[in-house]
Amino acid sequence: MQKDFSAWKDWVGPASGRINQLSMKIPGGSVDPNMAEFFSEAQAVENRMIRAITGAQMSAQEAARIKNQLPTVIDKPEVFMAKLKATQRNLVEIISAMQISNMGSAPTTRPASGGRIRYDTSGNRIP
Repeated sequence: MQKDFSAWKDWVGPASGRINQLSMKIPGGSVDPNMAEFFSEAQAVENRMIRAITGAQMSAQEAARIKNQLPTVIDKPEVFMAKLKATQRNLVEIISAMQISNMGSAPTTRPASGGRIRYDTSGNRIP
């Protein structure tokens, strides 16, 4: 997701993020497909992390607490990047804990790609 920060830093932010979210919902408007893909992946990161942390169920309070840690398109670009890096570190810890708890049994995690677009920690798209 960190794909070329210089490209997507203008898509996120308190004003830009909201304007771009709205522009993608207006019928007949032109939408940058890369921006639409980025916004979709940003939401997918949130969904995957919540599922990884909670399993499937959570209270409204827990959901709010978790969401505050995750990057959103309305965060300032620098905050988005900091939250994204923290999210990646947290995911590594979650996967490690899952692997330790599942030692001796079949892994319960899905393949990393899950059919989604992925980016490495340098922001490059993984084919």
